[in-house]
Amino acid sequence: MILVKTYHPVHRDERGYVAELLRGSEGAVGEFGQLLVTVANPGVEKGNHYHTRKREWFCCLSGAVELVARDRATGEIERVTLTPDEDGRTLTAEVPPNVTHSIINNGDVPACVLLYVTEEYDEADSDTFPDLVLPPD
Repeated sequence: MILVKTYHPVHRDERGYVAELLRGSEGAVGEFGQLLVTVANPGVEKGNHYHTRKREWFCCLSGAVELVARDRATGEIERVTLTPDEDGRTLTAEVPPNVTHSIINNGDVPACVLLYVTEEYDEADSDTFPDLVLPPD
């Protein structure tokens, strides 16, 4: 009745970790990409990449992150702070293709962020291209 699966390993480094939660090829109904959770440690930035096909949705479950995005066509930069309010409500932000993006934890505690990506990660065709959102100081 209840199906419990261990999905993929947690990937850890000095910035925090990311753990895959659900993949369409592993039992999700219909078209489904990938659901992940990432923890960003205080003072770190994660991301600095763009996709040509994938869309991503970000939802901060605890702590706070600044989602920073740059439109590769226009150079326009947007910043959105994602954090649950005192009632636990939170924003969900979508990043479309061809927008370079990263999350920054400027706080004092780790931030937990839920992500949905429209395609599963495939190392042979990752559609993930490194690119700095903001130029180095």
